[in-house]
Amino acid sequence: MHCHILDHEDQGAMGWMNVTGGTPPPTYPGGDYSTYYSLSSEPPPPPPTDPTSVTIDTVSASTVSAGKGTKRGRVEIMVVDDLGDPVANAQVTGVFKGSFDEPAVSPPTDTSGRTVIVTDGTRKGGVSFTFCATEASHPTLDSWTGQDCASL
Repeated sequence: MHCHILDHEDQGAMGWMNVTGGTPPPTYPGGDYSTYYSLSSEPPPPPPTDPTSVTIDTVSASTVSAGKGTKRGRVEIMVVDDLGDPVANAQVTGVFKGSFDEPAVSPPTDTSGRTVIVTDGTRKGGVSFTFCATEASHPTLDSWTGQDCASL
């Protein structure tokens, strides 16, 4: 990397302001405003190539018919890693509140990072609920804990 000091027609200066690990900025030489200085620093670390953790990408809520005018709550959840790629074999834990009031644990996510949870309970008529995912876990990646919700 280099910088110019007062080497422009308008006598403006160009410089690097946030050099981590580099040498201190130079002082102006005695009257020689066209001198170039070279600053060095350690190169930034490469971006990670292997995922280390999982997170919830999306949660969407809907209902499915349970027959005879009843419905079940349904949520579809997408799990990704810290690089943004879908994660297979992750499991999501959460809770339904509202028309359905029950804890839930998902089956493992598929290769596209998707899993679906359907309530055990059924309701007739209008259904209103919120599902909040509270944990996503994986056998080899760090877990996510928090609250990611969807309502219907």
